[in-house]
Amino acid sequence: MEVWLQGTLVGQSAALTVDSATAFVSLTPPLRLAPGAPAALELRFTTALTGFPTSFRMGCDAAGVGVVQPSSALLQIAVDPAPGKAFPFWTAAGVFGAATLSQSYSNFPNPFAAGRGTTAFAYYLRDAGRVTLRILTPTGEGVATLVADGARPAGMNQTDLWDGRNGQGSVVRNGVYVAELSVNFADGTRDHVRRKVAVVR
Repeated sequence: MEVWLQGTLVGQSAALTVDSATAFVSLTPPLRLAPGAPAALELRFTTALTGFPTSFRMGCDAAGVGVVQPSSALLQIAVDPAPGKAFPFWTAAGVFGAATLSQSYSNFPNPFAAGRGTTAFAYYLRDAGRVTLRILTPTGEGVATLVADGARPAGMNQTDLWDGRNGQGSVVRNGVYVAELSVNFADGTRDHVRRKVAVVR
């Protein structure tokens, strides 16, 4: 298991076994946060090539978050969930997919509520490359460009979002759209894929 902060690896667990149910990650050096200044941590994991489960999910409980407490009892720090949330946090169940662009390309949720939520695009790149992600009508007319020749690393990418708005900032109509992903790889080769995205309001 790995913990990343703004693209930098800040902590890593020891190797896990097939039957491991818990991983402990220490941040070295400890993460220092100013009052009222949250930091978003990204949790990643790497599996073995064989012997992995068919499905999985990850969770985090307050008791597992270590805090270096101030010496003064008046300044004790509590680990609380965000308003409207509750510990433990659990991801939805996940499955392992194929490591190719065409087989990994997806978006979730699908359908999604345009103007009230976002949909995230996920895709696997065999090598680093430059990505263009466009939203089109079924007839091929341009709706919005989400990423224009953006650099993306090798591996799974899932940070590109669409909020259901067109290039002028207006919420699009209900219906089915096409998300076209084009990749120029660092080795000079190219690839592109398309998928349908359903919009509801």
